[in-house]
Formats: sequence, structure tokens, C-alpha cells
Amino acid sequence: MANGQTPQQLTQNELAFLKAKVDRTIFLLDVSAMPNEVKTAWVTLLPHMTLEQVDRLTALLEEEIELTLKESKKYPEDEEFILKLKAAKERYDSTVAQADKKALAQLARIEEDINALAAQ
Repeated sequence: MANGQTPQQLTQNELAFLKAKVDRTIFLLDVSAMPNEVKTAWVTLLPHMTLEQVDRLTALLEEEIELTLKESKKYPEDEEFILKLKAAKERYDSTVAQADKKALAQLARIEEDINALAAQ
């Protein structure tokens, strides 16, 4: 949990931010080329991982998508595979944009809450 807090100690804003982060990671796992057994293992481990570990996993999954797209360009005969990867990348980019927008809105609310508390 964030800063060692229990779920009961987290604010709604913090929970929304964590949910967006986990949703993004799960989406990346879903479109990953790794076997389903490995994906299942990662999903099972997610609740036990630190935020830094989740961030590292997310970065690795993002890198996998980029490398797969670059590699697929070397073999134009596999048109269907390339189209599937492009569609997955577009879904990923859209999901990331939405998660970033939500996270920024949540951070703005947290900042407002902090400023309101500081003004008291």
C-alpha cells in the first residue's frame, strides 16, 4: 500500500490512483505475448507487490509491446499479426491517456485538499 498504509487509511483519491495504476498493468498483461500461465502468475502476485515493483513490471510490459511492434515490422508477410498489435497499441495508448487524465485529476484534488488543510 502507499506509504505502508492499510486500505482503510487510504483516501478515495489515493484508492482511485492505485486502481488506475493496477488497471493499466492488468491491461498490459492482457495484451502481452507471454503465456497465459505466466500472466496468471503475475496477476496473482500483484496484490503482494510494492508500488515500485508494479511500476517496474509496467515498464517492462510497455517495453515488450514496443519491441514486438518493431520486430513485427521486419516481417511484413504477417499482416494480421501486425494489425492485431497496432489495435492493441491503440487500446493501450487510449487506456494510458485515460489513466493519466484520472491520475492528474486525483492529484489535483489531493493538492486542493492539502491546500485547504494548510489554510486552516
